[in-house]
Amino acid sequence: MGPYTWTYALATILALRSLQHFRIASGTRLAFAAKAGNLSVCFLGLSNHRGPEIFRRSAELGMLASVFDLASDTLKYEEAALRQFVRLIDQTVEARVAATLLTLMEQKRSGAFGLDGLERGVGAFRAVLSHLRSDEAWADETEVFSTGIRLQIVDDLLDYKKDLKRGQLNFLQNNRQRGYLEDIIKWDYQRRFHNSVYPLVLFAAVKRAQHVAQISLSGIESKTENLDRVGSF
Repeated sequence: MGPYTWTYALATILALRSLQHFRIASGTRLAFAAKAGNLSVCFLGLSNHRGPEIFRRSAELGMLASVFDLASDTLKYEEAALRQFVRLIDQTVEARVAATLLTLMEQKRSGAFGLDGLERGVGAFRAVLSHLRSDEAWADETEVFSTGIRLQIVDDLLDYKKDLKRGQLNFLQNNRQRGYLEDIIKWDYQRRFHNSVYPLVLFAAVKRAQHVAQISLSGIESKTENLDRVGSF
């Protein structure tokens, strides 16, 4: 079994086991288990280490990220869901990572994220790097901040249809999206993650997000041109 298959399978198993403690329909449980698998193989690309321990840690991150979204977006911060999330992070990650995840949950709940919500990607990226034992490769805090923002842009672009339909946090809901779109299109992500041991799925996700960004930017430019034509009459 290859690293991606191994990680995906473990993440779905961990998620299914954890999601049994939430009062949700079986279809919802399966959907969030699949989401855990998809996220886990992307997290795998953020590691500069190899081997089974990294597969496990990436799977754990995928499970926790999926449960995070379930508790916040789907269950709307129900107290029982939040208590279960706290139990999961206490059982899975070190105290420092657990504190970061709890802070992210509270900031999301209160709407305290800056940069049109994209700032949440910075804390999430720090938590991922810490759990993957990849902190040493990211000594420059400026790089951590900018990469966390860009990874959140990628996530928002890939989830934009679902997010906009459900009224969930997404930078495409604001009028300042053009600058973010231009930035992600120009991002040389392969250079940034040149030390990644398992980059395949991560690179595919960023490439797809850049394609979505290009389409979105073309739509904005088309609207601007139409407005210019109207204004010229």
